This record gives sequence, C-alpha cells and structure tokens, in this order.
Amino acid sequence: MAYFKYTYLVLWISIITSSSCTKKIDLKNFDANIFKNDKNGCKNSREAEYKKLEPIKSDFVGMRETQLYEILGQPDKQQIEARSKKQYFYYLNPSKVCDSSVLESKLLIVDFDALNRVVVLSVGFE
Repeated sequence: MAYFKYTYLVLWISIITSSSCTKKIDLKNFDANIFKNDKNGCKNSREAEYKKLEPIKSDFVGMRETQLYEILGQPDKQQIEARSKKQYFYYLNPSKVCDSSVLESKLLIVDFDALNRVVVLSVGFE
C-alpha cells in the first residue's frame, strides 16, 4: 500500500513540475505551418520565417525539446553527442536533398543540454 502512495506522490510531483516548467514566448508573426511544411528547405520559405524569429531567438533558451518541436516541427537532421547532448538541424534554404547541384546550405542549428532544454539557436552552413 505504501508503494502505491509513494508512486502516486512521485507522479503528482512530476506532473506539477513539468507543467510549471513550460516556457511561453511571443512568436509575433512567425508562421509555424510555413516553417514545418518546408521540409529540407525545398520550398525556400524557411529563411523568411527564421528572420522573424531571429530577434527573439534568445527567448528559446531553456525551452524544452517538446515545446520547440511544436513550434518548428520535426528536424531535417539530428545528432546525438556525448553526455546526452543533441542537436537539431533545419535547412533554411534548399539542401542537396532538394537539388543535387546545391554546394552549400544554410542551417538553423538548435543545441540541447542533457535535460533536453534549448541551449542556443545558431546558424551554420553545410
């Protein structure tokens, strides 16, 4: 009986903690659907949407992975590093997947810590 009480208490605390840790940010005029529907940057519409996020990208720091996923959608690529750190990659313009003649693609890179919180959003090239 004590086991069930303990389990219930732990479950209740984790629900309260997880719901209180959500971070809300004002996305202004960012259109998440346009960003999500431009897989691999093939429609070349992500970069314009990213420019709307650029002034508030520091607001993403501390956001949970699931919240970022709701905003930006599934990443085009991801990489898991040592100590459970990971990176998400979103092509901002057409990648080689869209056009094999592309020499360089611009990427939005999202770094997560071991607790699946956003550490930094940056732009790089592949």
